Amino acid sequence: MNIKSELNSIFFNVLKVSKTKNRNEVTSKKIKKWDSINHVRLILVIESKFGLKIDPDESIELMSYNEIYKYIKNKD
Repeated sequence: MNIKSELNSIFFNVLKVSKTKNRNEVTSKKIKKWDSINHVRLILVIESKFGLKIDPDESIELMSYNEIYKYIKNKD
């Protein structure tokens, strides 16, 4: 499974972030649609897609594409 490809699809489906957008710019502060509700949706989809259980305390630290990518890669 290609983590980046899967994440790109998830971010597009949940937050409508273009698959070509620079991933360094994909943060909760820069994406208007990344509010608390969509953050929960994002975490739930990631858990389902990657077979993870993300602790709520950890999920509040995952506020950028890069942080989420690193988290998943370290769990792999």
